[in-house]
Amino acid sequence: MPSNIARVLGPVVRVTRVVWFALLTSLPIYAVLARLVSPREPGAIPPPALLATFATVALGLAFAALTLPRVSPSDALLARIVGQEPSPETIALALAPARVDAELLGPLDPVERRLVMITPVFRSQAILRAALAEGIGILGFVFAILSGSFLYVVPFTGLGLLIMLLVFPRIEPLIERARPLARP
Repeated sequence: MPSNIARVLGPVVRVTRVVWFALLTSLPIYAVLARLVSPREPGAIPPPALLATFATVALGLAFAALTLPRVSPSDALLARIVGQEPSPETIALALAPARVDAELLGPLDPVERRLVMITPVFRSQAILRAALAEGIGILGFVFAILSGSFLYVVPFTGLGLLIMLLVFPRIEPLIERARPLARP
């Protein structure tokens, strides 16, 4: 990311990564909680249909988290977001809660000013992807409680952690996708 736009978007990216990290740390917490509330002795084997249902939903969440950037936002929506010259007020809203002033925006060229407008898309997409990955851990927690065995939380937590690491928030791919659409 060029230094001017990196300086402007840096605070938003850092806040988004803090939210991602909070969701990441929740996954091991679910595993510990499942260990604490499940009986010491492994429970009965759960019905295969229940296991298949939970596994299918977990894989669906993983697929959604990994493919979300390819399908959302559409190129048409992205072009509409970066297609107009934003006002300073609109830029301030896009970068909220970061402080925005003329000194911060001064070095940005017109294309970079338009690219700043994708910040809310980045933020919501990154948090949604992390929440989908966290949902896998929640499924494991619920399944461990229903089955009565802590061991069932392990594969769900492992998959959730893997997906969470794969969806680490990076704004650069979105900027590169939007840059050709932001030309004046």
